[in-house]
Amino acid sequence: MDAPPRTAASPTVRLGERSPRGFFLFRLCKRAKLKWLRLKYASLLKKVKKYYESMVKEVGEGRRTIESFQQRMLLETSFAIPVMGLSFTSYNYPSAYALERPTLF
Repeated sequence: MDAPPRTAASPTVRLGERSPRGFFLFRLCKRAKLKWLRLKYASLLKKVKKYYESMVKEVGEGRRTIESFQQRMLLETSFAIPVMGLSFTSYNYPSAYALERPTLF
């Protein structure tokens, strides 16, 4: 014969007994693991911030290098061909080809 279905136990509070949370050593290991993970993620976050700051710094330096190169090219072309008028629209920054290397030299 089939056993009758079990009903859910009603919530009770037991006084004076150990808590059913588990073994103390297990909780201690779990707490240490969480602390270790927190420290690991904090160090990873510091590394990402440092990498981002260096990347922003390098982009700024690269932008200044490109601007100085464009200014030098403008000066050289103005002295090389004094009769020909210059179109300043081609030297607008940022241009579509500003990040590519020059292929003429």
